[in-house]
Amino acid sequence: MTQSGKNIKQASKILDKIDIDIEAKLTGTVGFNRDLETLISDGEIVLEDLWKLVDDKEIVVALKKQGIDGAIFKETGERGTSYAIFNPKQAFFKSQLTDFWNQVQKTKGEAPAMKKPSGRLFER
Repeated sequence: MTQSGKNIKQASKILDKIDIDIEAKLTGTVGFNRDLETLISDGEIVLEDLWKLVDDKEIVVALKKQGIDGAIFKETGERGTSYAIFNPKQAFFKSQLTDFWNQVQKTKGEAPAMKKPSGRLFER
């Protein structure tokens, strides 16, 4: 999704709810408490700066209180995708997913009981 896409708008709305000066966190200076979307459109920050949000303990705690379990960042260029998981109970290892797949195959498509992640993610 491009920086003007719905994911930035969604992330901006989520971050607005946590009542932390995102502008100060990302730029290092106390400003006008502009939201994420405005900071990007004004050129004050670039998408590559967003990892700083999930590296800040105060922000992560506030996001967890809002029910956010993690974040997905589509990196620039060929760097791929990065994942920040705030609640390890919401993540699955490859071996767990493989086991789940094998169980489904044995039961002819009837999925075995598996706890569904309850939280939300925000994406960049």
